[in-house]
Amino acid sequence: ELVVRNIRVEGLQRISEGDASLTVNLGSETGITVTEMVEASRRATGRQIPVTVVDRRPGDPAELVASAGEARRLLGWNARYSDVDTLVATSWRAYNG
Repeated sequence: ELVVRNIRVEGLQRISEGDASLTVNLGSETGITVTEMVEASRRATGRQIPVTVVDRRPGDPAELVASAGEARRLLGWNARYSDVDTLVATSWRAYNG
């Protein structure tokens, strides 16, 4: 949590120094498959989540991985909690108390 507060302070400092806004990606730089996300969601929620497997849509990339390089360069930010179970479980708790 301290890291999040430091990022907010950095962001506020940048804005107060004249930057209108700062947009950075906070990706973990580790790919997660849809199947891994569904399984983690089942574990976190304790619910069965129905899945229908279909072919990739035309134009969909085979793989996308978000980079946090700009956040690291500008703010010194590094992902600390980026495994799929932590990502899903913390999101589930945030939205469900």
